[in-house]
Amino acid sequence: MDLGYDASLQVSKRLARWVKNHRPTYPERVFGEPPSRLQIAIGCLSITQEIQISVVYLMSRGMHESASALLRISSESYVRGLWLNSLLSHKKWE
Repeated sequence: MDLGYDASLQVSKRLARWVKNHRPTYPERVFGEPPSRLQIAIGCLSITQEIQISVVYLMSRGMHESASALLRISSESYVRGLWLNSLLSHKKWE
């Protein structure tokens, strides 16, 4: 089903608004305590969400080149977050 550019952008805006309003908050870690692998994975995935919201904003303003430039950073942070969350064992990390 092809929604077209404008309809797809509207769906993306609604999704970005939903993500921003429903994002969980995580307690701050204690200063000096080394971050856990999960904390770093959550950070990477949170960065991905922020970038995706920015991409939608830029696309809605017609800044397609700037939005495209952010897609690489978004995919890298997403893959890093998944890797840290699923493939890296505690034994290797600590």
